[in-house]
Amino acid sequence: MAYTGNGDSGPRLAVIAAAMGKPTVHTAALQRAASALGGEARLAGTLQVPIAQVQRWLSGEEYPPTAMYQKALDLLIGIGAR
Repeated sequence: MAYTGNGDSGPRLAVIAAAMGKPTVHTAALQRAASALGGEARLAGTLQVPIAQVQRWLSGEEYPPTAMYQKALDLLIGIGAR
């Protein structure tokens, strides 16, 4: 959690916490990319990140950086996956 300095975490953090772990366009794209490539390990290798990181993104535990999301979309476009 980010500390705002005023002692109140505010509604923004509540929204972020509520969204974690739920399917998003990010997780859907990463799941499709993993499936198209043959699994999480291959997606991790293609994105050049540890498999544990890919698993955190897929579970919704963490959001992927925009660059990784864009790479996943580029992979899907490149292989013609839907």
